[in-house]
Amino acid sequence: MGRPRKDRPAFDPDNLDTWPTRADVAKALHVSVFTVRGLEGRRLHPKLDTNGVHRFHLREVHALEHDQSGKRSKLEGQPLTRGEVEAQVFKMLDAQRTRREIVTALMIPAEEVQRIWELWRFETCEEAAQDRRRREKAETERKEEAERDRERRKRLELAMRPFGATQKATQAKP
Repeated sequence: MGRPRKDRPAFDPDNLDTWPTRADVAKALHVSVFTVRGLEGRRLHPKLDTNGVHRFHLREVHALEHDQSGKRSKLEGQPLTRGEVEAQVFKMLDAQRTRREIVTALMIPAEEVQRIWELWRFETCEEAAQDRRRREKAETERKEEAERDRERRKRLELAMRPFGATQKATQAKP
């Protein structure tokens, strides 16, 4: 049920506290708060009240209600380009959202989300494989360098010994 709402005073253009909030606008337009946030700066221009709450002028909300006509593309302007859709899906996948959540949030076909998910998964798997190969190569190079250093130290040690001590050392080793 939620908590009971306070009675709000009638809209007063001079009193910011009477302007609708994001939730009020979302309810009036029959969309999510996320969609309202996406409209900010393009179709809606909120002002912050003293509590830091985004408030919207009723004139803008009414204009959107009249433009809406139940169509998502009219509400949000032009439909997203293919690149914009892919970018949105990538962001949501990076945020660990499920494919089902992405389909419902962006209202795009599941097949499209599946196609983009496969691109995203391949990219992340390929990056992980490349990272692993780089680490393995660096480790191999480090081991080879350490072996070369041991050989250099051994040769240097042998070179620093007196001549007779070197012969005895090499004869002592079978």
